[in-house]
This record gives sequence, structure tokens and C-alpha cells, in this order.
Amino acid sequence: MDTAQKLGAAARAAGALAFACALAAIVWGASLSAPHPPRFQRFDLVPPVAFATRPRPPADRRADPAPVGNTEAIPTLDPSVSDAIAEAARTGEAPPPPSLAAAPPPLAPPARNGVIATNFDLGASGATPERIAGDAVVVRKVFRMNGGDIGSAAVHVDAGSRLLVDRQDLARLLRDTGRTPPPALQDASGLATFNDLRRRGIDLRYDPGSDTISLALPD
Repeated sequence: MDTAQKLGAAARAAGALAFACALAAIVWGASLSAPHPPRFQRFDLVPPVAFATRPRPPADRRADPAPVGNTEAIPTLDPSVSDAIAEAARTGEAPPPPSLAAAPPPLAPPARNGVIATNFDLGASGATPERIAGDAVVVRKVFRMNGGDIGSAAVHVDAGSRLLVDRQDLARLLRDTGRTPPPALQDASGLATFNDLRRRGIDLRYDPGSDTISLALPD
């Protein structure tokens, strides 16, 4: 290639470079003169959360199944039942049914007035009758006054289920505890019903819960 051809190629390369630079300048100038496009900030709907690795709770060893090799027999409530089963497995006979305790009798339904009927025997409530004369029963009961025991005396139960006490025995209990008997008991003897004594101001009542006789005197 001669010198003229080299100069022509160089001139063409320089012209192409100048055209590219001019084109770049035109594009850059146009971008400066044009308005900037709107820009929007990106918002994440759910911000990223760094999940902390929580330590696993210790395993409950009580819930682990027993190992396969553990063949220890589970004890029964009644050893005789397990013995009967083992004997049946050896002889091939069915074990007898276990004996069941007798169920308690059902409670009687309450009456229309809400009271439950009871069959309570005063003479058999923890005391042995001392004497039975005809249809009357005599039992010894503890007498209580102001929350304390003052002694015991005979209580009579007649055929009409009335409670009676000897007035001399009642006066003796009061004198033994340093109390003065009321006029209804002074110089009086013989049996008197609880109702009769209550009408005279001496409150006598049988308490089935404590199996005692409560006594209250008039003020």
C-alpha cells in the first residue's frame, strides 16, 4: 500500500470517530434539556424479618415409648386376677370373673316438701339400750350446754317416739357443773317430755349429728 492509500484510510477512520463523538454529544445534550422522568421510591409490603432461631424445648422423656426389648409385666390392681390369668393360660381354662363389691343402695328421692325420708332409730345411734320396759327404750346420752359437755343422763323413748328425761337427773347435771337448777326442776321428780320442759323455758333438743342432747336455760 502506498502512502496515499494510508493517508486516505486514516482520514476515513478519523472522520468516523468524529461522527461518533458528535452523535454522543448530541444525545447527551438532548438528555440534559429533556425533563427528568418521575422517580418512585420502592416500598416493600412486608419488610423482611430476620427470624431468630429458637432453641427447641427439651423432649419430654415421659412420652417416649418404651424400648422394644422392655417386656416387663405391668402389675394389675388385684394380684389374684393376674394369678388367675396365668393359671388359665397354663391349664387352658377360662378364669372366673372377678368378684365385685355390692353397690350401695340408691338414695330415696326427696318428698314434695324437699325433705328426705329417713329411718333413724334413736336407740341404735351409737348407744346400747340400758333397759327395755314394755314399748319404752332407755338410752344414755351426753348433755351439752354452751358448747361443752356437762355429763350424761338417761333419756327415755316411749311408744309414741317422744323423748323424756327425769327432772332429778337434769337438776343433778346442773348442780354438778355449779349451776342452779331453774324453778321447773327444783323439788320436782319424775319424767318430763322435752316439749313439756321447753314450754317451761328449758330448751332440750336432740342433735343427731353429734348424738348428744343440747340444753339451754332461760336467762
